[in-house]
Amino acid sequence: MWVISDGRRYVGKDNQCLTCDINKSMKFSTPDKASNFMCNMKRTYQTYNWQVIPMREATKEDRKQNIKIVKDEPTVEAVKKNDNKIATVFEQEGFSWDSHITNMELFFAQIDTYKRNLENAERKVERECCDIRHATEFAVKANVVEGNKLFRQQRDKLQERRHIKDELTRVSIIQESTLDDIHSGKVSRRLAGMDDRTYAPREMPELFQARYIVM
Repeated sequence: MWVISDGRRYVGKDNQCLTCDINKSMKFSTPDKASNFMCNMKRTYQTYNWQVIPMREATKEDRKQNIKIVKDEPTVEAVKKNDNKIATVFEQEGFSWDSHITNMELFFAQIDTYKRNLENAERKVERECCDIRHATEFAVKANVVEGNKLFRQQRDKLQERRHIKDELTRVSIIQESTLDDIHSGKVSRRLAGMDDRTYAPREMPELFQARYIVM
C-alpha cells in the first residue's frame, strides 16, 4: 500500500483532509494511483512538498516524530498577566513551532471539510422543505392526522435547516477572522452572540404572540 506524505502529514481519507496519523491516511494500491490523485488535489494542498511513499517507510518512530506534544501550555489568562513569561514559553523544552503550525493547518482543513458537508446538507434539506411545502399546498383532502403529519415534517426540516445555517455562520466567523480577532476575544464574543439572536417578524407579527411559539 502507498500513501501521500510531506514527511510530517498525510492526505487523509476524509475529502483530502490533512492528518498526522497514518492510520487515518488515504491508501492506494499502486504508486500510479497515488500520483494521479496527487495531481488532482485541490489547489490549497498543492503547495506542500508531497511525495508518494510506501507505508512501510512510515515507521513507528517516524510517526512519533510527526506529532510532538507540548506539556504545560500556558492559558490565555496566564499569558496576558505576565508578559515576561511569554518570552520563555517558546523556549521551553518540547516546544515545537512545527507541531503548532501543523495543528493549525489540520484545524482549518477540518473546517473546510465541515463547511462542504454543511453546504451539501443545506442543499438537501432545502429540496426536502420544497417538497413538503408543495405537498402541503396540494393536500386539499388531508384529514387532521395527515395534516398534522405534514406540519411536523415541515417543522422538523425547518429546524434542521436553521441548525445548518447557524453552523455555516459559525464557520464563516472562524474563516473570516484574523489572529488579532482571536486574541482580543472578538471571535468568542461573536460565537457566543449566536445564541442571543431572535427572529424579527416581517409581515405577520401576530403569529408570534401565540403561547405555543418558543423562540
